Amino acid sequence: MTTARRNTYAVLAILTCAGILLISSIGTTPATAQSPMDVHIDIAPHTIVLSSAAECVTVHAEIALSAVDAGSVRLEHLTPYLVKADSRGELVAKFDSEAVKAIVAPPSATMTLTGMTKDGQPFSGTATVAVRD
Repeated sequence: MTTARRNTYAVLAILTCAGILLISSIGTTPATAQSPMDVHIDIAPHTIVLSSAAECVTVHAEIALSAVDAGSVRLEHLTPYLVKADSRGELVAKFDSEAVKAIVAPPSATMTLTGMTKDGQPFSGTATVAVRD
């Protein structure tokens, strides 16, 4: 049987879980990942000084914390030590400054915050900060 014929006769698996209908095609064509929702982020401080004794790097994201799976939040590969809501209910994540300093270098660094919503929708936002010795 040809690959095209196998794809034509692909087995469809239907799974209902928590009221959500998931349809998966089993065949030779790989599934495509869901595109991340773009969110605006702001990283503070705006300038990371490698020789400073700053305690944390804070990322503010324009997404409601109530919609976010807090355990999925990452800045590059770093896990925040605190995830909370700001006064508008939006995501604030705090990261250890020494860990952030280990992944940046002068003159600047572009970093991406990623995560998942409670509905399973990926999100990401990217910002650039200045980096000084």
